[in-house]
Amino acid sequence: MKKLFSVLFLSFLFSNISAQSINIVKGGGGSSAPEEKTVLDKINYRITYQLTFQPSVDTVELKQEKMMLLVGDSTSLFFSKNAFVRDSIMASFKGDNPDISRMMAAIQSAPKSVFSYEVIKRNNSQQIVFQEKVFMDKLAYTEPLPAVTWNITNETATKVGYPCQKATTTYGGRDYEAWFTFQIPIQDGPYKFSGLPGLIVEMYDTENHYHFTLAGLEKATSGEIAVSENKLINVSKEKFTDMKADFSENPFKMINASGGSITMKSKDGRDMSQKEMNNLVKKGNSKRNNPIELE
Repeated sequence: MKKLFSVLFLSFLFSNISAQSINIVKGGGGSSAPEEKTVLDKINYRITYQLTFQPSVDTVELKQEKMMLLVGDSTSLFFSKNAFVRDSIMASFKGDNPDISRMMAAIQSAPKSVFSYEVIKRNNSQQIVFQEKVFMDKLAYTEPLPAVTWNITNETATKVGYPCQKATTTYGGRDYEAWFTFQIPIQDGPYKFSGLPGLIVEMYDTENHYHFTLAGLEKATSGEIAVSENKLINVSKEKFTDMKADFSENPFKMINASGGSITMKSKDGRDMSQKEMNNLVKKGNSKRNNPIELE
């Protein structure tokens, strides 16, 4: 039974494509039931960060996204707010034989995000779990928690209305400065960063390609931290990086191998060749060639 293409994959693949039309042929038959989620913890705090980032090293253009940090008793979850809203919209197409044309229209109108990952910090097991969908596989790898070693300085300043102290660290090929506050005794922060004696209020790499600023803090009275672990494939971080690079290099090869096909028309209505489609996707990917982790 052939698989139905992941909606998350389609959204990611075509988010930067400007072809006139896209047609997807999928394997028939099969049900796509809503993904069940595993409850990891209750939500104690909902924290919002404004992320200002430079997607490409080839331009100084900056973009912004709201990122969410849900903090529980022993677990936290970090993700893109736009991705969460988009995924909720796309979930309505789960089921038998979804309408592909309506699905693609919904993808185009859904909130855009270049971040489809989830970062789970498990304090009880001292692990960070990073999971993200690559094509039709949801991959996960683990790292020790905390992910970094901090150097806490004596420098202080007021950030977003909070008295803060500065700390520095290095991770993923970037040097970072972080400002944390003792007034919010939550030892957590954006992305994989945690372990300071207070919430990280502002954090940025020294080239200012990724800049997180606290934009909201809400004490929760209800809600659960839950993630989908259905058919999760655990791999090493190196294997994850290789698989993601392979897919970015030739996505249509993997699509064809799965039993489906995609045809695209140029703006003048001409059917595009496989090479042209690959080049178009690569051009879109070149607009996202400045990841937060460089190594």
